[in-house]
Amino acid sequence: TIVRDLDDTSLLARNFSSLGYVSSVLGNYVEAYFFYQEALAKRRETGDKGDILRSLIDLGLMEQMQGRYDKALAYAAEGMDLVRETGEEAGGVVLATNVGMIHDDQGGYAAAIKSLTEAVDRARTIGDKNYLAFSLLYLGRTLIHLGDPADAEKRLAEVERLVAETENAALRPELLGEQAEIQGLRGDLDRCLKTLAEALRRAQALGDRRLVILTRLSLGKWEAAAGRPSGRAHLRWVA
Repeated sequence: TIVRDLDDTSLLARNFSSLGYVSSVLGNYVEAYFFYQEALAKRRETGDKGDILRSLIDLGLMEQMQGRYDKALAYAAEGMDLVRETGEEAGGVVLATNVGMIHDDQGGYAAAIKSLTEAVDRARTIGDKNYLAFSLLYLGRTLIHLGDPADAEKRLAEVERLVAETENAALRPELLGEQAEIQGLRGDLDRCLKTLAEALRRAQALGDRRLVILTRLSLGKWEAAAGRPSGRAHLRWVA
C-alpha cells in the first residue's frame, strides 16, 4: 500500500515478487503465480532486463511446479535469450537447472543430464558455491532416477561439502532426501528412515510446505517398504 502511494514501479515489482516468493513457500501456488505475473508486468514497464529475467525464472518455476511444462519451457527460452543479452550467468545456471528438472519429471533423462551438466559447468565458471550446490543436487537426483546411485552419491557428497561451507539451510532437506533415497535403494531402510526424519524436521523448521510434502511422501514410501503402518499415515496426509 505504501509503495503504491509512492508510485514507484520498480519497487512495486519487487514487492510483488517478494509476496510471490512467500506464497510459494507456503504452498499457495495460484496466489504466487498471480503475484509473479504482476511483478513481470511491472518489470516489463521499467525495461530492466535483469529484473525481467528474475521474473521469468520465478514464473517458469511456478508453471513447472503445477505441471504446465510447455509454458515453463517457454519462459525458460525467453530467459535464456536475456542471459545471452545481459551476460547474467547466474540466471543461466538457474534456468538450465530448471529445464533439467522438467526433463527429469517427464522421463527425458538424456535431455535432463545435458541441461543439468550445462548448469553445473556454468556454476563452476562463475565460482558460485550456492548455485553449484543447487545444480549438482538435481543432477544427482536424475542420476538416481537413471539407476546410477554410485555417480549420484559422488555429486551429493560435493553438495554436502558446499552446503556446509555456505551454511545453506534451504538445500539441506532436499539433500537429505536424495541421500535417503540412495540408502533405501541399497536396502539400508533403518538409515534411510532416520535420514528422512531429519529431512522432515529441517523442512518443517524452514516452513517450506513443498519440501514437507515431498519428504513425507518419501517417508510414506520407505516406511511402507519397511513394513511400518505409519507409512500409510504419511501417504494419507500427502494425499
